[in-house]
Amino acid sequence: MNRDSEPTPAFAWALIACFITGVQIFSSLFSVAQAWGNGGGNGPSAWLSLIFFAALTVGAVLAEREACKRLGAAEFLEKIVSIALLIPCVLISAASVLATLYGLYMGLFLGIQSVTRFAHSEPVKWTHLVKVAGQPEPVPEEWLQDAEARIAHSLKLPETVPKPVPFDFKAAYWRSWLPSKPKVAVQYFNHLCSTEAGEWIFRNEQNVEGLYFARPQHRPGQLLTYTYELENPWVQRFLFTFDDKPLDGASWLIQPPHYNYRFVEQPRRDVAWQKGITEPYIRLFGFTTERERDYQGRLVDSFKQTAPMQAIGIPIATARFGYTWRGVKRPQDREHGIAGGEVLIYDMQTKEVLAVRRQFLLGNAPSDPNRVVWGPARSCPQLHGVWGTSIEFSQFAFDVLQTTEPSTAGKK
Repeated sequence: MNRDSEPTPAFAWALIACFITGVQIFSSLFSVAQAWGNGGGNGPSAWLSLIFFAALTVGAVLAEREACKRLGAAEFLEKIVSIALLIPCVLISAASVLATLYGLYMGLFLGIQSVTRFAHSEPVKWTHLVKVAGQPEPVPEEWLQDAEARIAHSLKLPETVPKPVPFDFKAAYWRSWLPSKPKVAVQYFNHLCSTEAGEWIFRNEQNVEGLYFARPQHRPGQLLTYTYELENPWVQRFLFTFDDKPLDGASWLIQPPHYNYRFVEQPRRDVAWQKGITEPYIRLFGFTTERERDYQGRLVDSFKQTAPMQAIGIPIATARFGYTWRGVKRPQDREHGIAGGEVLIYDMQTKEVLAVRRQFLLGNAPSDPNRVVWGPARSCPQLHGVWGTSIEFSQFAFDVLQTTEPSTAGKK
């Protein structure tokens, strides 16, 4: 066959195949980066990427097929170069076909399976929402089961604290179809963070000896994996007490020389170390430490206990200021794996709020509407804090109710 009659040589078709394969590789890396950046990607954009990727694969396969057909008329050197170019292209395209088939499997089979499971899994939603004095939106009745919870939700915030800003879920859904745009849950979370999250201190107090912590709680355990079980996962994932000794009830506020409140008062609870106390409230106090020394007598950075935490029953709480927490309910928040919460410091007599700190969490996007993992959930970047500890809750207290001896740990 005459080479001059060959309008498009095998070499050119091989180059076309390699170019398309290069675009395949780039688009694949882009899709992976997009999914990583969006915290798991989004359904519509992922489907568009899959369709584009499949079209590239078909184009590469056709170009490789044409190049192979024309190799029979190419010269020996051109054959060698063309084959050298085609081999990696063919291998990558074969992998692309497998990846596309796997994507179809994940998108169709597992998607249908997820939808089926979602349809047959009844969400354990809150069925009765109650209007309360301290919240702009009604809250679940389950959040108001004891006196301290009802007081927490009755505390009114000053007008300067941001109010809820409506979110357009329909527009967010259509935006999620665009490349590099996050899924609806991420858009909603970013909206709540930018419009509502923050810390507001309206009044400071000096020389405060102690406070009343209104809502101590048990360790949540497996409840941290359920969508609707916890009122305020932000607080409840870290600010809990173990039930075996008094130290755990107040060590995040009494731990000199860092945390220098003299006492913390709490409602009495049905736990082992409070078994002999009959009064309705307890007072924790007396815990002290000192710096340890090494074998040469030099002071080191670790501390040892010099006096244990003590607990006594009291008939009435005597602290002037209270520290409490509450959940925040926003439209369709838990359905999108989002939970809001506040911690508040207030005057025990007048119920005036001295300070509030509001945060939102974004858990995993649930295929099962009843399950969200709150432990490692993302929080709004607008608030400072040390992730994975209760330091931000301790520091909030020290910033507002300043101790006689300055408290230093976690200081901004």
